[in-house]
Formats: sequence, structure tokens, C-alpha cells
Amino acid sequence: MKNWRMKSSVVAASTVCVLVGSTAWAEEGVPAGELENLKRMMQEVISENQELRKRVGELEAEMTKVKATMTKQEQPTEEAAKAPAKEPTEEAVTVREPTKEPTVEAAIEAAKEPTKPAEGLALIFKPHVEFGGAIEFEVAWSRDFADVTQSTIALKTAEFDFDITANEWVTGTLQAQWDGDRDVFTVDQAFIIIGNTAEFPLLLRAGRVVVPFGISTGATVGDVLTITDPLTIEVFETKEDAVLLGFEMNGFNAGFYVFNGRTNQGGGQDHIEHYGATVGYRMKNDNIAFEAGINMISSVFDSDGLTSAFPAALTAEYTPGISAHARFLMGGFSLVTEYTAALRDVQFIKTIAGADTIVRIQPRAWMIEGGYTTEILGKMTYVAFGYSQSYELAGAFPKTRLLATVGTWIFDFLRLAFEYAHDEDYAVSALGGTGRDSDTFTSRLTFEW
Repeated sequence: MKNWRMKSSVVAASTVCVLVGSTAWAEEGVPAGELENLKRMMQEVISENQELRKRVGELEAEMTKVKATMTKQEQPTEEAAKAPAKEPTEEAVTVREPTKEPTVEAAIEAAKEPTKPAEGLALIFKPHVEFGGAIEFEVAWSRDFADVTQSTIALKTAEFDFDITANEWVTGTLQAQWDGDRDVFTVDQAFIIIGNTAEFPLLLRAGRVVVPFGISTGATVGDVLTITDPLTIEVFETKEDAVLLGFEMNGFNAGFYVFNGRTNQGGGQDHIEHYGATVGYRMKNDNIAFEAGINMISSVFDSDGLTSAFPAALTAEYTPGISAHARFLMGGFSLVTEYTAALRDVQFIKTIAGADTIVRIQPRAWMIEGGYTTEILGKMTYVAFGYSQSYELAGAFPKTRLLATVGTWIFDFLRLAFEYAHDEDYAVSALGGTGRDSDTFTSRLTFEW
């Protein structure tokens, strides 16, 4: 392009000179031969100029084609950049190798890095922690056996639960609960489970647990629908530091456990000589769930309720007990029943009205609860009725207890319940009985997570 512009300038200058010269020569009378030479030179210049124009046109056409080609190549790239990301196709998915358990070499390499100890532990343990708990707030009005009335606003439960899974064979549970009497948090349950019954039927559980004697599991929410515990739980729930060897396969389960209880027959040296056993069956499908079990324990007076009510019995002869229970759920209906009893009576000395009195009792209790859960105005709502009765426990527990409860889940994690409880005491003829009754109205707000 630069050469073409220079040649065009030369042609233009030559043309001007020829025209100027031609005019001057025409006035002076130029010879005919020189005029013919000038005309021939003019024709050559014009011919070269035409060839230059033609060549320039060809070059411009080639440049246009090159630009068009470059534009087509860049356009898909720009469209791809502007277009939203598409879902990967099956061919585009990269199959990754499954994660392998850390080897000893990997653990050693992790330990060599002094600035990342947490990452080294993560390679070895890889724990999975689930956090839960409950808070229960209660407003109540009551009238006791002495005809004394009172109303209360109280925090009933504050609980934190941690379930830690180190791997598919080792899990741990820690439950910390607020103790309202001392206004402190204490360890309510804490235990380790070694085993995986989905792979192998045996397991080992060790720690502080509610032993399998009766329907109580120690859970704040879940054993029964009513707010107040039935008399079977209030009397016979037993929490101990124990070791249990269990078996579970095809719905059948069994277990044997040992513990060092608070009872110590005859006093003296304290040894691990308490034990218990359990056997049961459970099944569940889309609409029906059923669970039943029979339990035994070597000393019923190791239960929390009987230990507190009859401290004088802690050095008496060991009194074995047995418990049988069943749970049935179908659709929204539920039914729970239990019978728990000492297998023989126990004799001990108790101070009554300032005098030592020989007491001989054989504690027993039974309960039944029916409930129905359905959806009302878009909220899951339930009603429950429970009845329980105790025997030979005058002066320590009511004779009968009737419970009527209605509750609803305001949200999935928030439940509001109202309950009426009516207790009847033992007759005056029974040692420690009053022959009176009591009433309690309770509203409870439970927050679970």
C-alpha cells in the first residue's frame, strides 16, 4: 500500500508537468516529433496506474477474506464465554476412585508436618459428630396430698446430646443435663459402643447408661407421650455405670450386663456383684411397629426411685426383679404397657415417728398408655391417656396415677403440651398412706434439636 501511494504521487506530478509543458510548447510552437513522444509516455503512465489499481483491489479482497475468517473463529469462543454453564453429560462425568482408609504410611507422613496436627488426626480418625438436645419450660399448678396448693414457673430440662461416630464400628454418646437442685450441668449418660450389628451380631456397650430394665431409655422425650412419667418409670428406672455384651439379628436382641450398684448386702467390702439380662424382639414396616421385651435385674433397690425412697434397704438382702413390656404402633395409634416387680419381698428397719420399725415390702407397678396422633390445621397433634398403679410402696409413691395429655408440634422442633394428672395415695391403713388425692395441671413447651 505504501509503494502504491508513492507511484500514484509520481504519476500525478508527471501529468501536471506534461500538461503545463504542453501548454507552454503549444504557445511557442512545439515540433510534431516531440509531441508524439510525450503522448506515448502519457499512455504508459496511465497503463501502469491501471495495473496498480487492479493489484490494490486484489490485495484488499484478500484482506477482507482473512478478516472474515478470523471473525468466524473468534465468535464461538465469545458465545461460549457468554453462555451459561450446562449440566455435565454422562460422558463428561469423571469417575473418582473411592476414598481409602488412611494407611500407616499416610499417618506417619501426616505426623511429620509439625504445623498441621489437626489434619494428621483427621486422617486417622475422621469422626462424625451429631449434636442435639432439648429445653423444656413449664408452668404448673398443683394440690398435693396435704391439700397444699402452689403454682410454679420453671425450667424443667436443659440437655445437650453428642453422638460421635469414629468409624462404622465405634460410636460414642455423651449426654449432659442440667441439675436443677444444684444448678449445674452433670453427665447424665456417657457410653461407648463397639460393634456394628448390620455387619456382625455382637456388640459391646460400656459407660453410664440407663440399664435395660423396663421401658425407660433415659431420653428426655420419647418413652411415653405424657408429660409426667408413669409409676413404673418413676419407681424402677435404673441408671448405672455398666458393661453390656449384646446380640442383635433379624429383629431379635439379647444382652447381659454387669455393674457395681449402690446396694451392698450386709455392708462391708464393695465389689462388682450386680448384673442383669434382657431379651426382646422388634419389627417395623411402613405402617406398623412392634417391640416387646423381658428384662431382669439382680437388685431392684438399685433403681433411682427406690434408692432415694428406702435408703435403709441398701444394705438389705439383694432382691431380684423382672419386667415385661410391649409397644405397638399402627398408623396414628399407639399402645404401651409394662409390668415390673420384685420377685420376693425384702425386710429392713425404717425409722417411723421416731421409732425403728421393721418393714417388709415387695415393690411392684404396672402401666398402660394409649395415644393417637393426627394432623389438625396443618399441625401434628396428639392425645394420650395413661394409667399406672403401684403396690406396697405407701409413704413413698402414689397408689394410682391417671394422666390426660394433649399436645401439638407448633414447628418440627417445637412442641406445646397440656396435661392433667390425678394421683391417689395409699389408704391410711397402709403404713405411710394418707388416703387422699392430688391434682396437677401442667403446660410445657419443649424445644428439641
